[in-house]
Amino acid sequence: MGNNFSIQRVQKPEIPSLPTWTPPPSPPVPQSSPKLWILDAAIKLGSILLTIYIAKRLLSSLPSTNETNDEGLTKVKEFLKRRRPNQKGSIRLTPWEMYIASTSLILPPPNATSFDDIGGLESIKLKIIEALLLPLRMANAAQSALIKPASGVLLYGPPGTGKTSLAKAIANEADYSFINVKMSDIGHKWHGDSEKSVEAIFSLARKLSPSIIFIDEVDGLFRQRHSEDFHLVRRVISLFMSEWDGLETDQKKNVVVIGATNRQTEIDEAALRRFGSVFYIPMPDVIARESILRIILKKEPLDPLFDHKAIAQATTNFSGAHLRNICEIAARARLRRLFQHPDQPTTISTQDLLDAIPLVSIRSTGTPETAGAPAGATRPPTISIVDYVQVYNVNMLQPQAQTQTSAQPQAQAQTPTQTQEPCDLTGTARATTNMGV
Repeated sequence: MGNNFSIQRVQKPEIPSLPTWTPPPSPPVPQSSPKLWILDAAIKLGSILLTIYIAKRLLSSLPSTNETNDEGLTKVKEFLKRRRPNQKGSIRLTPWEMYIASTSLILPPPNATSFDDIGGLESIKLKIIEALLLPLRMANAAQSALIKPASGVLLYGPPGTGKTSLAKAIANEADYSFINVKMSDIGHKWHGDSEKSVEAIFSLARKLSPSIIFIDEVDGLFRQRHSEDFHLVRRVISLFMSEWDGLETDQKKNVVVIGATNRQTEIDEAALRRFGSVFYIPMPDVIARESILRIILKKEPLDPLFDHKAIAQATTNFSGAHLRNICEIAARARLRRLFQHPDQPTTISTQDLLDAIPLVSIRSTGTPETAGAPAGATRPPTISIVDYVQVYNVNMLQPQAQTQTSAQPQAQAQTPTQTQEPCDLTGTARATTNMGV
């Protein structure tokens, strides 16, 4: 019996097909018109020009390194030519040292200030000579490790008493280079630049030694530190003091830090300790005022009967800056007479200075000086210069104008806070409540 096979074809069930996705028709590409092309080009060109303008403004706000370096290098060469003609070897300066030289190095003029140009202060001059000049010039003869020039000198006292002039006279008498440090030389907006400036100040002073680093209004730099002070300020002050301490270990490099202030009590204790020699510069007495007047007027055409002593006695509580201003007003009075009568020779008389005294109003509170003055000292007077043209009225070239307004300065001196706003010696107006600063 055989096997029977049957083959049947089975149809596959139909599976419904999935719908296919067809992309939507793309929008028609707009035809590029000349207006759109010009607008696109203008936008691109404007962005490029704006970028170039901003870059130029940023570059122009930065100091020109090449010009600063050239100026600093020129000043150093001129200083060495004047004060160090026999110095051997070359001095290499870093860019920061050239920057400090361009802004702070003071070239000594032909008629540099000397001790003879400062009236009064004879005892202070003698003490400064003993503290700075004698140890420097007689170090070998003294043969003592205790005798060495002071690394820090503080001059404090009322404003206008000649502290800055005294520091310049020290540099001239001792043949020191003079680096006048300002707050703008130390404060920089870029991180790390302030520290580089401080290091450059001391390194430049060592290379140009003997040197004086002078800081006017030193209380602004070395104010008393507090916990809320900005960390950058604390870091800069600490670095300055660290560099200052390095002067003690390097005695061969004679570098002296001299500070001037009228607010000694506001200076940090750590900085005060580093000022080994502290000198109080008082208001001049009658003898000192007479000496100051003789120095100021020594090159002026004076009347043969000019009385310096009478002016000195009439200017109680006046500082050297006050006396100079009085002399300038008297010189302008002589110029006015010379303008009226150019064919007649004229001189500065005693009466010219006596007439100028009321034009400088003095206010004194009579309270002890807050700058740490010795007992018995009084707060320095605040000067208010009445405008010369205003005093002599519009007709300042007419002699009768002086007689018509002679009572006006006296009235203003009695009540200076009524109408006249006090000004400092540079003519900058300041608040009436800021007295004696």
